[in-house]
Amino acid sequence: MDFSFLSFWDVYFINLRDKKENWADVELNVAEYLKNDVNKSFSYIEELDGNTPLSEVYNISDKAEINDILVYFMLLTNDMEKIRGLNLKKFLCYLKDQLIDFEKILMTIFFLYL
Repeated sequence: MDFSFLSFWDVYFINLRDKKENWADVELNVAEYLKNDVNKSFSYIEELDGNTPLSEVYNISDKAEINDILVYFMLLTNDMEKIRGLNLKKFLCYLKDQLIDFEKILMTIFFLYL
């Protein structure tokens, strides 16, 4: 199945839905991710090389085994090429761009149901 249409934040909130009661509080949860988890995510980027498939790097067979949402996102969407080799500043810009895409979809859905 092709999940390339998903943004990082789509995957993040889908995953968060089963873990937190206030999962839909976008501003709070984005801020918490950036404060608490972005450095861990970035460390995964630094481990990637150009030759080994992501599924082999992390030896992941089940979503429950994934310790970081970025890895799950990359597995679902094959977005690794956009992420590999980024420094922290560019990774944060990438997450910002993904958030803008996420917000556009939310606005579209909102206006469809008005």
